[in-house]
Amino acid sequence: MELNTEILETTAKIQENYPELTKFADVMTIPVTEAPEINTKSLKEYNDSLQAMATGYANSSKKYIVARVGL
Repeated sequence: MELNTEILETTAKIQENYPELTKFADVMTIPVTEAPEINTKSLKEYNDSLQAMATGYANSSKKYIVARVGL
């Protein structure tokens, strides 16, 4: 799968499943420098960071829901 398509799909899934995280996706960008280098490696790292954020959030949300239900 093309990396740009994968990033779009990851972002769409975050917006659909965890809309509250979209405010954080905006700050998780490729580092800005005087001459930013956008390449396959930086795009993959960006996509990986989006996926890690969503996975971490999903895991912590499930634990919170289970803990709250168990009260």
